[in-house]
Order: sequence, then structure tokens, then C-alpha cells
Amino acid sequence: MLLLKNLNITVQEKEIVHDISLEIHPKELHVLMGPNGSGKSSLAMALAGHPHYQITGGLASFLGKDISRLSADERARLGLFTLFQKPPPIPGIPVASFIQTALQARSTKKIAPRTTRSVVASASQRFGLPGTMGDRELFVGFSGGETKRMELAILSVLGAKIAILDEPDSGLDIDGMKLIADEIVKYLQEGLGILFITHNPRMLEYILPNRVHVMIQGAFAQSGDIALARDIEHKGFAPFMPRV
Repeated sequence: MLLLKNLNITVQEKEIVHDISLEIHPKELHVLMGPNGSGKSSLAMALAGHPHYQITGGLASFLGKDISRLSADERARLGLFTLFQKPPPIPGIPVASFIQTALQARSTKKIAPRTTRSVVASASQRFGLPGTMGDRELFVGFSGGETKRMELAILSVLGAKIAILDEPDSGLDIDGMKLIADEIVKYLQEGLGILFITHNPRMLEYILPNRVHVMIQGAFAQSGDIALARDIEHKGFAPFMPRV
């Protein structure tokens, strides 16, 4: 469903991601690992449609459509969801209002605000968030854990076919990591394909990926199975760094 072939990404006329190829199908979990600054988040931003991250070579296809010229909104409507590493706070927009607008944009029928509030309350409970989260301004004053849980709650409400999760384990304690891992397993069982971005191999104690990719300096250094992630846990990323 998501096909990347020899993909190149440029930011401010500088190429920062080079020759990336992968293919993610329903119920598949691909894990993308690498040290900070290796290009993982840049790949996520470009696939989400951020205007500063340009696809300048290769193919990015979702559901058989070239998404390189589609807006972020058009990609989301197709079913491509991105959980950002640091989503910006949106003052003045309550969580419930944001979800109401998103749900209405995808429906031909009028959605009552009370229906949305009920959905938000249910999703908040599912992810261990207070029932009052729907009234709070989106991501304003959220802790790191609240932000990650709220993004996954939004994914559960809006749905998707492919989800790109950029470090959803960042800043979480063990209980938070286990909760998110359990939800990822549920999403996979429901048919979601996932690209899970992390630099922390500990998360893979709770989820079993179909494929692990190591990104170094904007390119894939190696791909493999869970054994590759276990090597990283013991040896770090040094063995994949280019020799000087």
C-alpha cells in the first residue's frame, strides 16, 4: 500500500534523504531505527506532506497513487496518518473541535458535537487520558506522555490505512511504552500498516516487527529482522557508521 522506491528528499536545496526503498502492506510493522539526525523524522515529514520537505527523486506511492504532489490534507484523506515527534501546540482549538472538524470533513452526514464528545471521551479513556481532554487546547501544555497518547487517540478516532509513528515511545515510562505497544498490536490486527520510527531498541521488547531498517546519514545502511534490532541494543549504531 505504501511503496517507496529510490526516494530522495531535499530541505532548503540540500538533499538529506537518499535512495530509500521500502514497501509496507496491511498488518505489517516496519521499524526504522537510527541515531539522532540520521533523517528518520525528515522522511516522516516528507511523506506527511510538510512543505519544507520536498520529494525530489524516486517514487512515493500510496494506494497506487503518486503522493509527491498531493497536499498533506489530501494524503490524510487517502488514509495516510502521521504521528509527529513534536506536534505543534494549537492555541484556541480544543481537542474536541479539532476532531469534530476532521470527522466532518470525512463524512457526508452531519456529525453532532455531542457524538464527537462521546467519541473523544471514549478514546481518552482507552489511552489513559482524563475525560476532560476534549476541552483542552490541542497539545497546549501537554506533557510528552499526554502528547503521544493523544496522537494515538486521534488515530483511533480518525482511522487510517498506513500510519507513520515518529518516536511514539519518546519520553514515556515503562507503563506508557507497554500501553502504546499493546495499541500498536491491536492496530496491526485491525489491518493497519505501520512505519514505527525509533532510536530505542527497548520498545521492541513488546512488539515484533516484520522488518527492521537502519538509517545512517539519510540512507538505509542495513535491513533485516528482529535480530538486527537486538544487535543494535548490544552494539549501538557504531558498526553501521561509515569508516573515515
